[in-house]
Amino acid sequence: MVDGRMLPNESSGSRPLTCWVVLCLLALLSPPDRTSAEEALSPEASILGGEALTLIRDNCISCHGGRKTKSGLKLTTREDLLKGGDEGRVVAPGKADESRLLANLHPDAEVHMPPKGQFTPEQIATIRDWINLGVPWVESALKIESAFLASPSLSALPESYRPALALALSPDETKLAASHGNALLIYDLTTTPPLLTHTLVSHADAIQSIAWSKNGKILASGGFARIVIRHIPATNVIAEITENIEGRVTALTFSDDGHQLFSSSGFVTQPARIKVWDTSNYTLAAGWDAHEDVITALLFDAVKGQLFSTSIDRMVKCWNVKSFEFISKFEGHTDYVLALAVNAKGELLATGGSDNQLKIWDIATGEQNLLAIEGDALHLAPVNRANKIGITD
Repeated sequence: MVDGRMLPNESSGSRPLTCWVVLCLLALLSPPDRTSAEEALSPEASILGGEALTLIRDNCISCHGGRKTKSGLKLTTREDLLKGGDEGRVVAPGKADESRLLANLHPDAEVHMPPKGQFTPEQIATIRDWINLGVPWVESALKIESAFLASPSLSALPESYRPALALALSPDETKLAASHGNALLIYDLTTTPPLLTHTLVSHADAIQSIAWSKNGKILASGGFARIVIRHIPATNVIAEITENIEGRVTALTFSDDGHQLFSSSGFVTQPARIKVWDTSNYTLAAGWDAHEDVITALLFDAVKGQLFSTSIDRMVKCWNVKSFEFISKFEGHTDYVLALAVNAKGELLATGGSDNQLKIWDIATGEQNLLAIEGDALHLAPVNRANKIGITD
């Protein structure tokens, strides 16, 4: 079975710019609950700290937050900021002109930050004043409020943006479901060449994940804050899940009996949860915190009744689907883990990622074999679509 993946560089590209502007305004107008430390700040420090850290959140955290940080610099806490990175300190509280963080914001900086953007003079002045004031920390400004991000209005995708971010092969291997921007394409693989039989549109944003039920009669697709459930072959929509979903639905998988649908959604640098939906009425049945960052793949192993998950936090984890307890982890990738597959006997696990590595794990012992591949391993199945490397008995 091929599971849909979110590309590692798709942290914000598929969401319309208008949406982000509205979300940022909402976050500023309705800030999260303040911590006790924030309550102790003066009004000036609170306002300035909020403005500065909002700029850092929107422009810097994607590279300097969570488990993976560039140059060893983490900006998610004041302590981490003051500690600096691989090249030493970047901020001297009270001394903006001696702080590399400020110097790197200028257009002519040798090491320019952010790499693909430019702060306005007003924004640079905000950072300067914030440093000179002693770097007052308003932690709530770094948090993205899921209440506002759960169901925003999305404008139409640009005609030029139609990425194929997800693929899923039907259990009988006669059909292939693939995303094309916000459209779900279904191909008949029994013909040569494969025949496009359906083009289905139910999402406003790009489809990030696709999953077939074990019997091949149900097809689920995940986009921004939405899961669409269709009956196959009729392709009619039988359910839509829009409640209790935050951000992009980056991973989907059905249990072997079809009674449960597992999903994960969220935002880059934010902790990710796995959620369980009762397929009798598609209501939320359970959920738990699973990874430190976005989950890229979920796979139900029917042999042992286990659930596997991969993430851009570089981890692969195994879960008990009855108690939802953590069983084990497989650690060894040096970059995003994007895809996984299990062989028919439930003995071997394959994982691939942005580190150009395909790893084959013995599930019982955790031992691994390593294969080098060219490019990111975005999808794995009994036969890998890119390099014809797969797991077979």
